[in-house]
Amino acid sequence: MSTVKHNIKVLCLSAIISALVIFLGVKDKSKQIFEARTFHGTVGWGYEIFVNGKLFIRQEYVPGLPGHSGFAQEKQAAETARLIINKMKNGRPPTVSNFEMLRIFAVHNYDHQRKPQ
Repeated sequence: MSTVKHNIKVLCLSAIISALVIFLGVKDKSKQIFEARTFHGTVGWGYEIFVNGKLFIRQEYVPGLPGHSGFAQEKQAAETARLIINKMKNGRPPTVSNFEMLRIFAVHNYDHQRKPQ
């Protein structure tokens, strides 16, 4: 099995397990307090999501992409965490599509490249 296929399978399995832990372990979503924190790791920016003060997700790598690279910008990690929290608040699984990641990268790369007038 190629390394890329193996990495993709591991990433997908990790996302499924994370989703199950979150949704089976947490009962009343209306009383939950969500918090996101960014951090700078060895491979770039990442994020953590806490529910009622307990760590539920620690994402060191950009979700949905093969390999082990973090976010290039803190804003990208923070925006991804906000997206995940919004999904969780609405009872949806904490997954991110390739389209959603491309949108986050496009918005923040555009902001990063703009020059003040």
